[in-house]
Amino acid sequence: MDLFNSVRRQPITIDTYTFYLPNLSFPSKHPARIILDKTPQMLFKKLKDLKKSNDKESSCIVIDQSKKTIAPLSHGECE
Repeated sequence: MDLFNSVRRQPITIDTYTFYLPNLSFPSKHPARIILDKTPQMLFKKLKDLKKSNDKESSCIVIDQSKKTIAPLSHGECE
């Protein structure tokens, strides 16, 4: 995201994504919280949303999904 935004006049901002993993350490029963930001997937989703909403820059956004976008060993979006 930092590199992408370094060539833009108006930086793209992306919401963070928080998910929780079970904490297996004893005696804590609180889940481990992981916060993701600035991931390629989140940038892609943001660009798709901007394109779909006819943002003023939408004409500059090209999303080519003619190729397979899932990793060879993957079983779908979430494995």
